[in-house]
Amino acid sequence: VGTSQTGSPYVNSSFQGTPIFNMTGFTGAFSEAVVGRFSFNGMGNVSVLYDRNSGGKISIANTYTGALALELNGRGVLNLVDSNNPFNRPIWYIYAIAPNRAFVMDASSSKVGLGEITPQTSIPPFNDSLIVGNYFFGSNESMAFTVPLFSGTTYFDGGNNNQGMGNVSGTLDENTSSGFLPNQPVAGAYSVSLSSNNGRGSILLTTPASTYSLWLISGSHFVALDVDPSNPQPTVFDFEQ
Repeated sequence: VGTSQTGSPYVNSSFQGTPIFNMTGFTGAFSEAVVGRFSFNGMGNVSVLYDRNSGGKISIANTYTGALALELNGRGVLNLVDSNNPFNRPIWYIYAIAPNRAFVMDASSSKVGLGEITPQTSIPPFNDSLIVGNYFFGSNESMAFTVPLFSGTTYFDGGNNNQGMGNVSGTLDENTSSGFLPNQPVAGAYSVSLSSNNGRGSILLTTPASTYSLWLISGSHFVALDVDPSNPQPTVFDFEQ
């Protein structure tokens, strides 16, 4: 799908602040999905904080550091270093749509992660009250035909009266390779971390039982990733009002 490009010519200061990103890819018989947040300083330096589910192998709050080399037409290269393993040096490409907004691709892995970078418009302090009301949600495009697809509606109460967390409820439809499962109940709790204060949070569902990391883009939009090790076929969920 084509997208109109605005804001060119692009320079390093076109990317600054803390946009949210997501990527999905394919690893053998399973899928891989990543969600997280960039921190650009506007001069080409960048750090990345992310969560990943790679076929059921979970990585939480991992970090990369590195540099962005951005061409005037919006094509850029992110040369990254894994903070936990300096021999791991991922290379990601970005294709700018607008300042702080781009397509992103992992160019250093056969898992071929593809996704988007979206400006984070909410500002600190971050807490549960920033997610309140009714949200539609759906799973993003997946790289594997075995990945279930989801859509549904949820209500987030914006409180913290459930052991410091808010409550979430709703219904979802699920389409799997074995059939369609409509109108499944959704129930559980969620929180947006006050301590990290970066828009990262979690959703702990009791029905259906699973754990998600979430990253807040705005009060009306956030993304989430299933980080339950029992799920080797993760996808990224978009929640929007």
